[in-house]
Amino acid sequence: QVFLVNNTVGGSLEFDPFAIYEKAAHGDLVPKPLSPTSSIVSAATHLFGVIFSQVTETQRLHVLEQLLASIKQTKGSRQQIIQQNIISAICSALKHLASHKGNLGYEEIQSCILSLILSALESSSPLLRCSAAEALARLTQV
Repeated sequence: QVFLVNNTVGGSLEFDPFAIYEKAAHGDLVPKPLSPTSSIVSAATHLFGVIFSQVTETQRLHVLEQLLASIKQTKGSRQQIIQQNIISAICSALKHLASHKGNLGYEEIQSCILSLILSALESSSPLLRCSAAEALARLTQV
């Protein structure tokens, strides 16, 4: 099913391997797959996770500072969308680092990621808060 929170798509049948086995309830509409734009953003967040773990610590810090600046430059619903994409990318990076027994490096990198996560936890969007909670859990694994 497609989860809409503040008009943001959270998932679709495309990402649910068990949807083919479930019988659709009478009258339910079958959701369409994510748009190509959403699929590209999803692929980009996964790619960020892989690349982030491969770059040097100074480059990691520089990227995180740029992400923080981009959040501060925007307001409103656009800021929530940008924060959601950034938190998804950070979560992907932390997941990749944890699975490969990597570490974040400098203390500044950890504090930068923590400030990104904490700012998302203060959001009014439940989807963003949930993503930030997952990122915080993944941060404890690294």
